Amino acid sequence: MTKAGPAANRADLSGVVDTGGVAGGATGGVAGERKQARRIEFVDQRAAVVLYVADSDVEPTRECVETVEAIAEATGRVAVGLFGGGRFAELWRSAIPGRIPMGELDQRMGRTLVLLSDGPPRAVARPGALRRRQAIHSQLAAERSRRAGMAERSRAHVRADFERMVVQVLESVAEGSPRDEAELHRAGARAAAELSRWCGQQGVGAVEMEAPFPAPPVKANMLAEAVVAVMVLAAAAGVSRLLSAPLSWLGLSGVWVQVATVLVGVGFAALAVVATLRRNARQRRGQWVATYLARLRREWLHLAEGAVHARDPAGHRGWRVAQLAEHAN
Repeated sequence: MTKAGPAANRADLSGVVDTGGVAGGATGGVAGERKQARRIEFVDQRAAVVLYVADSDVEPTRECVETVEAIAEATGRVAVGLFGGGRFAELWRSAIPGRIPMGELDQRMGRTLVLLSDGPPRAVARPGALRRRQAIHSQLAAERSRRAGMAERSRAHVRADFERMVVQVLESVAEGSPRDEAELHRAGARAAAELSRWCGQQGVGAVEMEAPFPAPPVKANMLAEAVVAVMVLAAAAGVSRLLSAPLSWLGLSGVWVQVATVLVGVGFAALAVVATLRRNARQRRGQWVATYLARLRREWLHLAEGAVHARDPAGHRGWRVAQLAEHAN
């Protein structure tokens, strides 16, 4: 049989035995000796019959009484055993419903447990006040879950709107094509101020968005640029040699052919080198701006996440939650 209750491990259960209807020598010495007491094994696991052990030196609480009533309603086989002889014994007897067996931890309790095990279950319905309180607890849990879901959906909506706003203001910064650190910082500061105003208008809260000063742009690799220039000059020289034969066919002399090919090669090389350097500079500047904008996006999203979580779109707990919590206590 199962032993339950906060005092189950402190009580002495050695006296709870089954005498088969004979308690000690109540019916005579010979009959008492013929009927050997049968030991009852108590376990902590779940079993068909439950013995709830109560300490009479400890005042019964509402949770203890509700636990006994819940076991009686669920199994129909529960008894309450008192030990200690304390001053709260009568209080325990008045708190436990009369249909639930209750007594000392002696042979009569052992016989009661055997009868509960052998007989049909006698489910004891809990009082209406307890059922109402449990219904209120269920309503309170459902209301809190519903309001938590509403709050999370509202936060997700605000978070999505904020991310779209961040993308919009950062695109405006990138479209401005800033050329140096000061210009990029001013554009970032304007974007931060716009985001702060948006947060105030949307009810997110006073979120102070800041734009840190950007790091200096990456300088050009002179060795790589020199290698590119040499390669372009080599290509220009090859192109100029290809023009020597057509110029000779046009009737130009050898000197003029050489001058023309040199001019064409130098012009082609100059144009190619300048175009390559400008393209590399644009790529470096674009990468520098993108790195700074990514840093701003991470910092702003982190600040907004904290503000969104601190925001309570449902208006604190709500009157319904407060009313249910008041009646649940």
